[in-house]
Amino acid sequence: MLALAVHFVDLHPVTPQHPAATWDPDEKLPVGCKPKPTTNRSPELSDRIAGEGTPGVAEFAVEELGAALGVSYRSALTLVADALELCHRLPRLWGLVQAGRLQAWKARQVAQLTIEVSPVVASFVDRHLAFHAGKNRVPTLGRLRALVHEALMQHDPEAATAREETALGKRGVWFDHRDSTATTAMTATLDTLDALDLDNTLADLADQLRALGDDSPLDVRRAHALGALAHPQHLLDLTGHGIDADPADDAGTPEHVEAESAAGERPVLRLRNRTTTHLYVHVSLADLLTGTGTGPGTGGPGGPADPGAPVTPTGRVERLGPATLHLLRDWLTRADSIQLRPVLHARDDGTPGTGGGSGDGPAVDQHDPPDRMRETAILRDGHCVFPGCSIDARGCDQDHIVAYVPVDEGGPPGQTSVQNLACLCRRHHRLKTFTAWRYHRLRDGDYEWTSPTGHRYLASPTPQH
Repeated sequence: MLALAVHFVDLHPVTPQHPAATWDPDEKLPVGCKPKPTTNRSPELSDRIAGEGTPGVAEFAVEELGAALGVSYRSALTLVADALELCHRLPRLWGLVQAGRLQAWKARQVAQLTIEVSPVVASFVDRHLAFHAGKNRVPTLGRLRALVHEALMQHDPEAATAREETALGKRGVWFDHRDSTATTAMTATLDTLDALDLDNTLADLADQLRALGDDSPLDVRRAHALGALAHPQHLLDLTGHGIDADPADDAGTPEHVEAESAAGERPVLRLRNRTTTHLYVHVSLADLLTGTGTGPGTGGPGGPADPGAPVTPTGRVERLGPATLHLLRDWLTRADSIQLRPVLHARDDGTPGTGGGSGDGPAVDQHDPPDRMRETAILRDGHCVFPGCSIDARGCDQDHIVAYVPVDEGGPPGQTSVQNLACLCRRHHRLKTFTAWRYHRLRDGDYEWTSPTGHRYLASPTPQH
Protein backbone atom coordinates (compact mmCIF):
# COMPACT_ATOMS: atom_id res chain seq x y z
CA MET A 1 0.00 0.00 0.00
CA LEU A 2 2.81 2.41 0.83
CA ALA A 3 4.60 1.64 -2.43
CA LEU A 4 1.39 2.11 -4.39
CA ALA A 5 0.77 5.42 -2.62
CA VAL A 6 4.18 6.70 -3.81
CA HIS A 7 3.41 5.50 -7.33
CA PHE A 8 0.02 7.23 -7.14
CA VAL A 9 1.80 10.53 -6.40
CA ASP A 10 4.07 9.98 -9.40
CA LEU A 11 0.97 9.59 -11.58
CA HIS A 12 -0.63 12.81 -10.25
CA PRO A 13 2.08 15.49 -10.16
CA VAL A 14 1.48 19.11 -9.27
CA THR A 15 1.17 21.30 -12.38
CA PRO A 16 -0.03 24.85 -13.08
CA GLN A 17 -3.39 23.33 -13.99
CA HIS A 18 -3.48 21.04 -10.94
CA PRO A 19 -2.38 22.78 -7.70
CA ALA A 20 -1.03 20.81 -4.78
CA ALA A 21 -3.22 19.11 -2.21
CA THR A 22 -2.70 20.54 1.29
CA TRP A 23 -3.88 19.99 4.83
CA ASP A 24 -6.87 22.15 5.62
CA PRO A 25 -6.83 23.07 9.34
CA ASP A 26 -10.31 24.60 9.09
CA GLU A 27 -11.94 21.49 7.68
CA LYS A 28 -14.46 19.93 10.05
CA LEU A 29 -13.67 16.54 11.51
CA PRO A 30 -16.30 13.91 12.29
CA VAL A 31 -18.03 14.85 15.49
CA GLY A 32 -16.12 13.85 18.59
CA CYS A 33 -12.83 13.09 16.81
CA LYS A 34 -9.56 14.31 18.21
CA PRO A 35 -7.28 15.62 15.44
CA LYS A 36 -4.42 13.24 14.74
CA PRO A 37 -0.85 14.58 14.52
CA THR A 38 -1.04 14.48 10.73
CA THR A 39 -4.22 16.57 10.65
CA ASN A 40 -2.95 19.40 12.81
CA ARG A 41 0.09 20.61 10.90
CA SER A 42 2.20 23.62 11.61
CA PRO A 43 1.78 26.67 9.35
CA GLU A 44 5.13 25.80 7.74
CA LEU A 45 3.46 22.76 6.13
CA SER A 46 0.66 24.75 4.53
CA ASP A 47 2.15 24.28 1.05
CA ARG A 48 2.99 20.56 1.28
CA ILE A 49 1.72 17.39 2.89
CA ALA A 50 5.01 15.73 3.91
CA GLY A 51 8.49 16.84 4.98
CA GLU A 52 10.87 19.22 3.25
CA GLY A 53 12.08 17.82 -0.06
CA THR A 54 9.12 15.54 -0.74
CA PRO A 55 7.01 15.95 -3.88
CA GLY A 56 3.44 17.17 -3.82
CA VAL A 57 0.33 15.48 -5.15
CA ALA A 58 -2.34 17.15 -7.26
CA GLU A 59 -5.41 18.53 -5.52
CA PHE A 60 -8.52 16.31 -5.86
CA ALA A 61 -6.42 13.27 -6.80
CA VAL A 62 -6.40 12.07 -3.20
CA GLU A 63 -10.22 12.02 -3.14
CA GLU A 64 -10.24 9.28 -5.74
CA LEU A 65 -7.64 7.29 -3.82
CA GLY A 66 -9.81 7.56 -0.71
CA ALA A 67 -12.91 6.51 -2.64
CA ALA A 68 -11.09 3.46 -4.06
CA LEU A 69 -9.90 2.46 -0.57
CA GLY A 70 -13.24 3.28 1.08
CA VAL A 71 -11.65 5.71 3.57
CA SER A 72 -12.00 9.41 4.32
CA TYR A 73 -10.00 12.12 2.58
CA ARG A 74 -7.82 12.64 5.64
CA SER A 75 -7.05 8.94 5.98
CA ALA A 76 -6.03 8.76 2.32
CA LEU A 77 -3.92 11.93 2.60
CA THR A 78 -2.26 10.56 5.75
CA LEU A 79 -1.33 7.38 3.88
CA VAL A 80 0.19 9.41 1.04
CA ALA A 81 2.07 11.71 3.43
CA ASP A 82 3.53 8.80 5.42
CA ALA A 83 4.59 7.01 2.23
CA LEU A 84 6.33 10.11 0.84
CA GLU A 85 8.09 10.76 4.14
CA LEU A 86 9.41 7.20 4.33
CA CYS A 87 10.40 6.90 0.67
CA HIS A 88 12.13 10.28 0.31
CA ARG A 89 13.39 11.16 3.81
CA LEU A 90 13.69 7.87 5.72
CA PRO A 91 15.18 5.60 3.03
CA ARG A 92 16.72 3.07 5.45
CA LEU A 93 13.41 2.45 7.21
CA TRP A 94 11.69 2.39 3.81
CA GLY A 95 14.04 -0.36 2.67
CA LEU A 96 13.36 -2.43 5.80
CA VAL A 97 9.61 -2.11 5.24
CA GLN A 98 9.87 -3.15 1.58
CA ALA A 99 12.05 -6.11 2.61
CA GLY A 100 9.46 -7.24 5.14
CA ARG A 101 11.78 -6.69 8.12
CA LEU A 102 9.86 -3.79 9.69
CA GLN A 103 6.11 -3.54 10.15
CA ALA A 104 4.59 -0.75 8.09
CA TRP A 105 2.58 0.64 11.02
CA LYS A 106 5.74 1.11 13.08
CA ALA A 107 7.48 2.88 10.20
CA ARG A 108 4.45 5.14 9.76
CA GLN A 109 4.66 6.14 13.43
CA VAL A 110 8.21 7.36 12.80
CA ALA A 111 7.18 9.18 9.61
CA GLN A 112 4.47 11.12 11.44
CA LEU A 113 7.03 12.25 14.03
CA THR A 114 9.68 13.41 11.53
CA ILE A 115 7.42 15.07 8.98
CA GLU A 116 7.99 18.56 10.41
CA VAL A 117 11.74 18.35 11.10
CA SER A 118 14.65 19.30 8.85
CA PRO A 119 16.26 16.77 6.46
CA VAL A 120 19.34 16.60 8.73
CA VAL A 121 17.28 15.59 11.75
CA ALA A 122 15.21 13.13 9.71
CA SER A 123 18.43 11.50 8.47
CA PHE A 124 19.73 11.19 12.05
CA VAL A 125 16.50 9.46 13.14
CA ASP A 126 16.57 7.22 10.07
CA ARG A 127 20.14 6.02 10.75
CA HIS A 128 19.55 5.47 14.46
CA LEU A 129 16.28 3.58 14.11
CA ALA A 130 17.39 1.52 11.10
CA PHE A 131 20.18 0.04 13.26
CA HIS A 132 17.76 -0.96 16.03
CA ALA A 133 14.99 -2.04 13.64
CA GLY A 134 17.40 -4.38 11.95
CA LYS A 135 17.75 -6.12 15.32
CA ASN A 136 13.96 -6.07 15.96
CA ARG A 137 14.33 -3.47 18.70
CA VAL A 138 12.09 -0.61 17.60
CA PRO A 139 11.49 1.79 20.53
CA THR A 140 8.03 2.52 21.87
CA LEU A 141 6.14 5.57 20.65
CA GLY A 142 7.15 7.53 23.74
CA ARG A 143 10.82 6.71 23.17
CA LEU A 144 10.44 7.64 19.50
CA ARG A 145 9.19 11.10 20.46
CA ALA A 146 12.10 11.49 22.86
CA LEU A 147 14.57 10.42 20.15
CA VAL A 148 13.22 13.00 17.68
CA HIS A 149 13.42 15.73 20.29
CA GLU A 150 16.97 14.70 21.20
CA ALA A 151 17.94 14.83 17.52
CA LEU A 152 16.48 18.31 17.29
CA MET A 153 18.42 19.51 20.33
CA GLN A 154 21.67 18.17 18.86
CA HIS A 155 21.27 19.32 15.27
CA ASP A 156 18.70 22.13 15.38
CA PRO A 157 18.35 23.62 18.88
CA GLU A 158 16.32 26.56 17.61
CA ALA A 159 13.84 24.14 16.08
CA ALA A 160 13.69 22.23 19.38
CA THR A 161 12.65 25.42 21.16
CA ALA A 162 10.16 26.25 18.44
CA ARG A 163 8.77 22.70 18.70
CA GLU A 164 8.00 23.22 22.39
CA GLU A 165 6.28 26.51 21.60
CA THR A 166 4.34 24.84 18.79
CA ALA A 167 3.22 22.12 21.18
CA LEU A 168 1.76 24.80 23.44
CA GLY A 169 -0.10 26.17 20.45
CA LYS A 170 -1.73 22.77 19.89
CA ARG A 171 -3.40 22.66 23.27
CA GLY A 172 -7.04 21.76 23.18
CA VAL A 173 -9.89 19.68 24.56
CA TRP A 174 -11.69 17.02 22.52
CA PHE A 175 -14.80 14.99 23.25
CA ASP A 176 -15.42 11.53 21.80
CA HIS A 177 -19.05 10.35 21.98
CA ARG A 178 -18.60 7.15 19.97
CA ASP A 179 -17.90 4.51 22.63
CA SER A 180 -21.06 4.92 24.69
CA THR A 181 -24.15 7.11 24.65
CA ALA A 182 -24.20 7.33 28.45
CA THR A 183 -20.62 8.56 28.78
CA THR A 184 -18.21 10.67 26.74
CA ALA A 185 -14.43 10.29 26.60
CA MET A 186 -12.54 13.55 26.93
CA THR A 187 -8.98 14.05 25.74
CA ALA A 188 -7.12 17.22 26.68
CA THR A 189 -3.68 18.58 25.93
CA LEU A 190 -2.74 21.17 28.55
CA ASP A 191 0.20 23.20 29.71
CA THR A 192 2.00 20.84 32.09
CA LEU A 193 1.70 23.14 35.11
CA ASP A 194 -2.00 23.70 34.39
CA ALA A 195 -2.48 19.93 34.17
CA LEU A 196 -0.85 19.42 37.57
CA ASP A 197 -3.06 22.13 39.07
CA LEU A 198 -6.15 20.51 37.57
CA ASP A 199 -5.13 17.15 39.00
CA ASN A 200 -4.88 18.65 42.48
CA THR A 201 -8.18 20.51 42.11
CA LEU A 202 -10.03 17.35 41.08
CA ALA A 203 -8.56 15.54 44.08
CA ASP A 204 -9.77 18.29 46.45
CA LEU A 205 -13.26 18.40 44.91
CA ALA A 206 -13.52 14.60 45.03
CA ASP A 207 -12.78 14.78 48.78
CA GLN A 208 -15.50 17.41 49.25
CA LEU A 209 -18.04 15.31 47.35
CA ARG A 210 -17.23 12.38 49.62
CA ALA A 211 -17.78 14.61 52.67
CA LEU A 212 -21.19 15.58 51.22
CA GLY A 213 -22.21 11.93 51.02
CA ASP A 214 -20.95 10.69 47.64
CA ASP A 215 -19.38 7.29 48.36
CA SER A 216 -18.63 6.50 44.71
CA PRO A 217 -15.14 5.22 43.85
CA LEU A 218 -12.46 7.90 43.64
CA ASP A 219 -12.32 7.88 39.83
CA VAL A 220 -16.09 8.38 39.59
CA ARG A 221 -15.95 11.26 42.09
CA ARG A 222 -13.14 12.86 40.09
CA ALA A 223 -15.36 12.60 37.00
CA HIS A 224 -18.20 14.25 38.96
CA ALA A 225 -15.78 16.97 40.02
CA LEU A 226 -14.65 17.61 36.46
CA GLY A 227 -18.28 17.86 35.38
CA ALA A 228 -18.83 20.39 38.19
CA LEU A 229 -16.26 22.67 36.55
CA ALA A 230 -18.78 23.16 33.73
CA HIS A 231 -21.02 25.05 36.17
CA PRO A 232 -18.92 27.79 37.82
CA GLN A 233 -21.70 29.16 40.04
CA HIS A 234 -22.70 25.69 41.17
CA LEU A 235 -19.09 24.95 41.95
CA LEU A 236 -18.83 28.10 44.08
CA ASP A 237 -21.95 27.07 45.96
CA LEU A 238 -20.65 23.56 46.46
CA THR A 239 -17.21 24.59 47.70
CA GLY A 240 -18.69 27.41 49.77
CA HIS A 241 -20.36 24.89 52.06
CA GLY A 242 -16.99 23.40 52.84
CA ILE A 243 -16.17 19.81 53.62
CA ASP A 244 -17.65 20.00 57.11
CA ALA A 245 -21.26 20.09 55.88
CA ASP A 246 -23.41 17.35 57.33
CA PRO A 247 -24.49 15.14 54.40
CA ALA A 248 -27.54 14.03 56.41
CA ASP A 249 -28.73 17.63 56.75
CA ASP A 250 -30.71 18.87 53.74
CA ALA A 251 -29.56 22.39 54.54
CA GLY A 252 -25.96 21.24 54.10
CA THR A 253 -26.48 20.30 50.46
CA PRO A 254 -26.82 23.05 47.84
CA GLU A 255 -30.24 22.98 46.19
CA HIS A 256 -28.74 22.37 42.73
CA VAL A 257 -27.10 19.16 44.00
CA GLU A 258 -29.42 16.20 43.75
CA ALA A 259 -29.14 13.10 45.95
CA GLU A 260 -30.04 10.20 43.68
CA SER A 261 -30.30 6.69 45.04
CA ALA A 262 -31.73 3.32 44.17
CA ALA A 263 -33.37 1.05 46.68
CA GLY A 264 -30.90 0.01 49.34
CA GLU A 265 -28.12 2.23 48.02
CA ARG A 266 -26.55 5.33 49.50
CA PRO A 267 -27.24 8.56 47.59
CA VAL A 268 -24.93 9.78 44.86
CA LEU A 269 -24.63 13.57 44.54
CA ARG A 270 -25.11 15.00 41.05
CA LEU A 271 -25.19 18.54 39.74
CA ARG A 272 -28.16 19.65 37.67
CA ASN A 273 -27.20 20.80 34.20
CA ARG A 274 -28.01 24.38 33.19
CA THR A 275 -26.09 24.47 29.91
CA THR A 276 -28.05 25.01 26.68
CA THR A 277 -27.42 21.91 24.58
CA HIS A 278 -29.17 20.80 21.39
CA LEU A 279 -29.81 17.07 21.25
CA TYR A 280 -31.89 15.47 18.50
CA VAL A 281 -33.61 12.48 20.09
CA HIS A 282 -35.66 10.07 17.99
CA VAL A 283 -38.21 7.99 19.91
CA SER A 284 -41.03 6.15 18.14
CA LEU A 285 -44.48 5.45 19.50
CA ALA A 286 -43.52 1.77 19.65
CA ASP A 287 -40.58 2.71 21.90
CA LEU A 288 -42.90 4.53 24.28
CA LEU A 289 -45.44 1.71 24.27
CA THR A 290 -42.65 -0.72 25.07
CA GLY A 291 -42.01 1.23 28.23
CA THR A 292 -45.67 0.94 29.29
CA GLY A 293 -45.96 -2.81 28.81
CA THR A 294 -48.54 -2.68 25.98
CA GLY A 295 -46.47 -2.70 22.81
CA PRO A 296 -43.86 -4.76 21.00
CA GLY A 297 -41.11 -5.90 23.33
CA THR A 298 -43.46 -6.50 26.26
CA GLY A 299 -45.71 -9.28 27.37
CA GLY A 300 -48.75 -7.37 26.05
CA PRO A 301 -50.32 -7.55 22.59
CA GLY A 302 -47.63 -7.88 19.97
CA GLY A 303 -45.03 -8.66 22.63
CA PRO A 304 -42.75 -11.70 23.03
CA ALA A 305 -44.12 -15.09 23.93
CA ASP A 306 -42.41 -14.96 27.32
CA PRO A 307 -44.18 -12.31 29.43
CA GLY A 308 -41.20 -12.29 31.76
CA ALA A 309 -38.73 -11.35 29.03
CA PRO A 310 -36.61 -8.31 29.93
CA VAL A 311 -37.72 -5.05 28.34
CA THR A 312 -35.24 -2.35 27.35
CA PRO A 313 -37.08 0.42 25.52
CA THR A 314 -34.68 2.58 23.54
CA GLY A 315 -34.44 5.75 21.54
CA ARG A 316 -31.60 7.18 19.48
CA VAL A 317 -29.70 10.43 19.84
CA GLU A 318 -28.14 11.96 16.74
CA ARG A 319 -24.33 12.00 16.82
CA LEU A 320 -24.31 9.94 20.04
CA GLY A 321 -26.12 6.71 19.18
CA PRO A 322 -28.80 4.56 20.83
CA ALA A 323 -29.87 5.23 24.40
CA THR A 324 -32.33 3.59 26.74
CA LEU A 325 -35.40 5.56 27.73
CA HIS A 326 -34.12 5.33 31.29
CA LEU A 327 -31.03 7.33 30.30
CA LEU A 328 -33.10 9.80 28.26
CA ARG A 329 -35.46 10.27 31.21
CA ASP A 330 -32.46 11.07 33.40
CA TRP A 331 -31.22 13.67 30.91
CA LEU A 332 -34.65 15.26 30.61
CA THR A 333 -35.00 15.66 34.36
CA ARG A 334 -31.74 17.62 34.33
CA ALA A 335 -32.65 19.82 31.32
CA ASP A 336 -34.22 23.24 31.59
CA SER A 337 -36.29 23.10 28.41
CA ILE A 338 -37.43 20.69 25.71
CA GLN A 339 -38.42 21.55 22.14
CA LEU A 340 -40.59 19.14 20.16
CA ARG A 341 -40.23 19.00 16.37
CA PRO A 342 -42.54 17.46 13.74
CA VAL A 343 -41.86 13.92 12.60
CA LEU A 344 -40.14 13.63 9.20
CA HIS A 345 -39.19 10.41 7.45
CA ALA A 346 -38.50 9.00 4.00
CA ARG A 347 -40.87 6.73 2.13
CA ASP A 348 -39.79 3.34 0.82
CA ASP A 349 -38.70 4.82 -2.52
CA GLY A 350 -36.26 7.15 -0.76
CA THR A 351 -38.35 10.28 -1.26
CA PRO A 352 -39.34 12.27 1.80
CA GLY A 353 -42.69 12.18 3.52
CA THR A 354 -44.52 12.17 6.83
CA GLY A 355 -47.33 10.11 8.20
CA GLY A 356 -49.80 12.55 6.67
CA GLY A 357 -48.22 13.65 3.40
CA SER A 358 -45.13 15.33 1.98
CA GLY A 359 -42.34 15.92 4.46
CA ASP A 360 -40.54 18.56 2.46
CA GLY A 361 -43.36 20.55 0.92
CA PRO A 362 -43.50 21.44 -2.77
CA ALA A 363 -40.37 22.19 -4.79
CA VAL A 364 -39.26 25.82 -4.69
CA ASP A 365 -37.54 28.12 -7.17
CA GLN A 366 -35.04 29.58 -4.68
CA HIS A 367 -31.50 28.23 -4.34
CA ASP A 368 -31.50 27.68 -0.56
CA PRO A 369 -33.98 25.05 0.66
CA PRO A 370 -36.58 25.93 3.31
CA ASP A 371 -35.80 24.75 6.84
CA ARG A 372 -38.22 21.82 6.69
CA MET A 373 -36.74 20.61 3.39
CA ARG A 374 -33.20 20.95 4.71
CA GLU A 375 -34.12 19.01 7.85
CA THR A 376 -35.62 16.19 5.78
CA ALA A 377 -32.45 15.88 3.68
CA ILE A 378 -30.31 15.82 6.84
CA LEU A 379 -32.42 13.06 8.41
CA ARG A 380 -32.37 11.05 5.17
CA ASP A 381 -28.60 11.20 4.52
CA GLY A 382 -27.12 11.31 8.03
CA HIS A 383 -23.64 12.26 6.81
CA CYS A 384 -21.76 13.49 3.75
CA VAL A 385 -22.68 11.11 0.93
CA PHE A 386 -19.25 11.01 -0.73
CA PRO A 387 -17.72 7.50 -0.49
CA GLY A 388 -15.82 7.04 2.77
CA CYS A 389 -16.76 10.43 4.25
CA SER A 390 -18.36 10.52 7.71
CA ILE A 391 -18.83 14.27 8.25
CA ASP A 392 -22.15 14.71 10.06
CA ALA A 393 -24.98 15.93 7.82
CA ARG A 394 -25.73 18.85 10.14
CA GLY A 395 -22.28 20.24 9.32
CA CYS A 396 -22.68 19.73 5.55
CA ASP A 397 -23.80 21.88 2.65
CA GLN A 398 -27.03 21.12 0.79
CA ASP A 399 -25.89 20.33 -2.74
CA HIS A 400 -28.12 20.30 -5.83
CA ILE A 401 -27.43 16.93 -7.48
CA VAL A 402 -28.41 18.47 -10.80
CA ALA A 403 -26.68 21.85 -10.65
CA TYR A 404 -28.93 24.79 -9.88
CA VAL A 405 -29.41 27.37 -12.64
CA PRO A 406 -31.04 30.66 -11.59
CA VAL A 407 -34.50 31.09 -13.08
CA ASP A 408 -33.57 34.52 -14.52
CA GLU A 409 -30.72 32.78 -16.38
CA GLY A 410 -33.01 30.24 -17.99
CA GLY A 411 -33.21 27.65 -15.23
CA PRO A 412 -36.39 25.57 -14.97
CA PRO A 413 -38.79 26.02 -12.03
CA GLY A 414 -38.81 23.69 -9.05
CA GLN A 415 -35.09 22.87 -9.00
CA THR A 416 -34.85 22.85 -5.20
CA SER A 417 -36.52 19.75 -3.80
CA VAL A 418 -35.47 16.98 -1.46
CA GLN A 419 -35.15 14.67 -4.47
CA ASN A 420 -32.51 17.03 -5.93
CA LEU A 421 -30.66 17.72 -2.66
CA ALA A 422 -27.88 15.77 -0.98
CA CYS A 423 -25.62 16.46 2.00
CA LEU A 424 -21.96 17.11 1.07
CA CYS A 425 -19.20 18.43 3.29
CA ARG A 426 -17.49 21.56 2.03
CA ARG A 427 -14.51 19.64 0.55
CA HIS A 428 -16.62 17.21 -1.45
CA HIS A 429 -19.05 19.96 -2.42
CA ARG A 430 -16.10 21.77 -4.02
CA LEU A 431 -14.97 18.51 -5.60
CA LYS A 432 -18.36 18.03 -7.28
CA THR A 433 -18.58 21.70 -8.33
CA PHE A 434 -15.10 22.25 -9.75
CA THR A 435 -14.12 18.83 -11.12
CA ALA A 436 -15.58 16.14 -13.37
CA TRP A 437 -16.87 14.05 -10.42
CA ARG A 438 -20.60 13.35 -10.82
CA TYR A 439 -23.17 11.42 -8.81
CA HIS A 440 -26.83 10.49 -8.66
CA ARG A 441 -29.20 8.84 -6.21
CA LEU A 442 -30.26 5.27 -6.93
CA ARG A 443 -33.76 3.90 -6.33
CA ASP A 444 -32.63 2.15 -3.14
CA GLY A 445 -31.37 5.45 -1.69
CA ASP A 446 -27.64 4.84 -2.23
CA TYR A 447 -25.51 7.30 -4.18
CA GLU A 448 -23.41 6.28 -7.18
CA TRP A 449 -20.39 8.45 -7.89
CA THR A 450 -18.38 8.48 -11.12
CA SER A 451 -14.83 9.82 -10.98
CA PRO A 452 -13.03 11.69 -13.78
CA THR A 453 -11.31 8.39 -14.66
CA GLY A 454 -14.65 6.63 -15.11
CA HIS A 455 -14.46 4.53 -11.94
CA ARG A 456 -17.72 4.15 -10.03
CA TYR A 457 -18.19 4.08 -6.27
CA LEU A 458 -21.23 3.58 -4.06
CA ALA A 459 -21.99 5.51 -0.89
CA SER A 460 -24.79 4.59 1.49
CA PRO A 461 -26.57 7.15 3.68
CA THR A 462 -27.22 6.58 7.35
CA PRO A 463 -30.82 7.74 7.85
CA GLN A 464 -31.59 9.52 11.12
CA HIS A 465 -35.33 8.76 11.10
